[in-house]
Amino acid sequence: MQLFECDGKRLLKEWGIAVPKGLLLTSADGLPDALSQLGGKAVLKIQVPTGKRGKAGGIKLISNVGEGNDFFKQWAGKSHGGYEVESVLAEEPLAISKEFYMSVVLNAREGNFFFIFSAEGGVDIEETSRQHPDKVLKVKLDPAACIKEFHFRNILLEHGYSGSLLLSLSNAAANLYKGFVAANALLAEINPLVMLEDGTVMAADAKIEIDDSAKFRLSSKNFLEVKADELEREAKDIGVTYIKLDEGNVAIIASGAGLSMNTMDLIYEAGMKPANFLETGGGITSELVRRSVHLVLKNESARAVIVNLYGGVNSLLEAAKGIVAGVQELKRPVPLVVKALGNQQEECFALLEEHNIPVIKSYRTEDAVAYIQRQLEVAK
Repeated sequence: MQLFECDGKRLLKEWGIAVPKGLLLTSADGLPDALSQLGGKAVLKIQVPTGKRGKAGGIKLISNVGEGNDFFKQWAGKSHGGYEVESVLAEEPLAISKEFYMSVVLNAREGNFFFIFSAEGGVDIEETSRQHPDKVLKVKLDPAACIKEFHFRNILLEHGYSGSLLLSLSNAAANLYKGFVAANALLAEINPLVMLEDGTVMAADAKIEIDDSAKFRLSSKNFLEVKADELEREAKDIGVTYIKLDEGNVAIIASGAGLSMNTMDLIYEAGMKPANFLETGGGITSELVRRSVHLVLKNESARAVIVNLYGGVNSLLEAAKGIVAGVQELKRPVPLVVKALGNQQEECFALLEEHNIPVIKSYRTEDAVAYIQRQLEVAK
């Protein structure tokens, strides 16, 4: 469960991390009261559980009701990142002196947590990590250990922080970690965590994801409901589980959650980004696979497709029929590769090769990822 910024900040405040004063608005009618409470100016931020709002014009500083009305008119009936804009967070403007990045994230592969910190806040942390890895601090945390504030203080001290800023940052880190663990979160990210001109450290944004199995821990809180986007609704109709990922370039169709997650990890390790999570479930048919091919390419950022299938009871030949039909119908052809092992694999290989669809016959998903990587490099 991914929380909206406004709800994420409610949690951060409960965890002891300062957040800007703000009001949630569902219409322009609340603008006069918001401006009055926020000192005559406000930062309006559309509430959708995805990023890149600023670049899309979804964040705006206003100083009067007229400017706020224009903002609401601009976004009335609109969507961003596949999510309809139904509410706007109005916050007090901040006199920012410095921006940082701070997060705690579950490292599911190794069964531990990562504390991630950077002095380069307010930007894409993955891009910063790739271009300037020396500017991103990434520390493993043992869930069984009793992590305290002084642990974070020592980490930050070793990286050049001192004085009151060191204490403020380490206190925020300790509170973020404590809240992350208590809420069974998958991710607790503050980007940016800002230092104001008066020295106060405050969360200017919040991105928090909670394990669905832990929702009962938050049952007393009235969180905004994240409605499934158009592609997720279509996936439900097809009978597959689909989650769109921001700005990924490699689409995935996989027969099982584990295989899909493994494929995602390998795509990341190769320096690319997965465009989605899609697992077909237990009932593969040619029609399901055909529609899945079209579904993943409706995400316009997808520039290639990896189909990664294991056939136990399911027939890989039926899957191949769906892949062939889907590819033949594509209006936006992209590099596609199939790795398939199991029931009727030889028949599957023969049909795909007959239609010039690349096949990886080894058990290594890495080979499929490497093929796509080469194709995307050629296409540059």
